[in-house]
Amino acid sequence: MKEVPYTVIPRGTGSPDYSLPTPAEKTIQEVIDVANLVALATTALADCTAVDLHSNPERLAVTVEATYHALAGAGVKVHVISSYDGVIYDTVDWDAWNVGGFVAGTTVIQTKDYETHPYILKIRIENLDAVRPATDIKVTVTYGP
Repeated sequence: MKEVPYTVIPRGTGSPDYSLPTPAEKTIQEVIDVANLVALATTALADCTAVDLHSNPERLAVTVEATYHALAGAGVKVHVISSYDGVIYDTVDWDAWNVGGFVAGTTVIQTKDYETHPYILKIRIENLDAVRPATDIKVTVTYGP
């Protein structure tokens, strides 16, 4: 079993308080919630709430959830786009990846972890299926120390 360090905090008179340290706080932000993404479509930058990383968090996790049609032949792709000011966004992806575990008729959830460096990020989701929609698409980011 891993030992958890503790901090002794004197509280005036009486016994010291042997408290666990306060866990580092992380920010959780849902940035995309799309009910239906038609075949071969990609969400717009405007569909995504900006992820403001100006506080320079150490880590960023991007979690994507999508439901595939029972007759789908392909999944979704994630496009991560950077900005230095929150107004002008790169024309080339900072990162891009296909969500793994594609199985028609199922819901898939996948998280990718990053060390952060960009100032502002937005995410776009591309439906790779040529005929069927992807539904219930959600993207959540978690960042902090």
